[in-house]
Amino acid sequence: MFGIFKKKVDLTDLSKITDKDLKILQKTKSGNEFGRIIREAAFAGSVDCQTFISMASLLHLDSYENKDYPQEVEETFTTFTTMAAENNDIGSQFNLAKFYLNKVDLSDGKLHQSDHKYLKQAEFWYEKAAQNGDLNSQKALEDCEELFRMAV
Repeated sequence: MFGIFKKKVDLTDLSKITDKDLKILQKTKSGNEFGRIIREAAFAGSVDCQTFISMASLLHLDSYENKDYPQEVEETFTTFTTMAAENNDIGSQFNLAKFYLNKVDLSDGKLHQSDHKYLKQAEFWYEKAAQNGDLNSQKALEDCEELFRMAV
C-alpha cells in the first residue's frame, strides 16, 4: 500500500539470486539494469540466472531462419548454457548437446572433419544429461550412436 510490504531482493550475494528474485527484479528494475544484474549474478554462480539467460538466448537463436544469427547471439547462448550445464542443469546439458548436433552439416550426405568437434561436444553433453537421468538424452545417445562413432 505505502511500499511497506514491497518485496526486495538482496543483491549482496548475487550467486544466490533465484527464480523468485528474477520475477521481482523484472518488475522493479529497468531493462538495462535487470540485464546487468542477471549477467553479474550468472557470472557469480547463480544457476537460475544462467538458465534464464540461456533460455532467452535460445529463443533469440530460434527466431532466426537457417541458423543465420549474429555470432554474439551464439556466444551468449553457449557461454551461459555451458555455465548452467557445468552446474548440472539437465535442461542446459540437453540444449547444449542439441545445439552442437544441429551445427553438424550432413546436407551432402558426408560427415566433414570440421564437424567432428560438434559431434564430440554433442555426445559429451548428451552423456552428462543422460547420467543425470534425462530420458531424452538417453534416447538421443541411442539414436546418434553410429553418427558419434564416425567422429572418432
